[in-house]
Amino acid sequence: SSIIAYHLEYIDTSTVEWPTLSQANGRSSVEAMSRLLGARKEVLFVGAKPDGIRVGVVGVGYWGSKHVRVLRSTSGVAAVVGIDPRYQSSTGKSQPIELDIDGYADIQDALPKVDALIIATPPSSHTTLGLQAIAAGKHVLVEKPLATTTEEARRLVAAARTVGVVLMSGHTFEHNAAVQKLREIVQGRQLGQLYYLDCARLN
Repeated sequence: SSIIAYHLEYIDTSTVEWPTLSQANGRSSVEAMSRLLGARKEVLFVGAKPDGIRVGVVGVGYWGSKHVRVLRSTSGVAAVVGIDPRYQSSTGKSQPIELDIDGYADIQDALPKVDALIIATPPSSHTTLGLQAIAAGKHVLVEKPLATTTEEARRLVAAARTVGVVLMSGHTFEHNAAVQKLREIVQGRQLGQLYYLDCARLN
């Protein structure tokens, strides 16, 4: 099984102050990642471990909580943790949160506890958080948009390629069997020459 097949629809629109790209330190650079982890040329797939994959959800708000719910019932997932500044305890240590999972206020504290991260925070923080996760050698799913600019998106792609981890954006139905079948039908011209196609999600 692979956690990379898992998607949800959109970003967490929480008003929490997440770090922006301008606040990132040197550890978030591709050069730093190369020094820490060594450059590898091919992007890897996330294979299932015997005891499952540990996944952290960064931003446990509206969409992040949905990721948590689905992950907890997904085979091949050994553990799910929440990462959100709102879960800072008075002692600064990890604490249980309302979703009945361990929570961390700082992504750096959670990184040793996970194999992969789902980033469901406001778009302005996607690049910084994504680079932090990649620098630590973690596979990353970023809710759309991947980044707020093409340049930032390319930085994420280049960083993941350098380190050798999987990076993907959470496009809801790209890997849905029905969508793939429709693509096959269209490419096979079973519907003739199409000039316009409109789809709606009704549930």
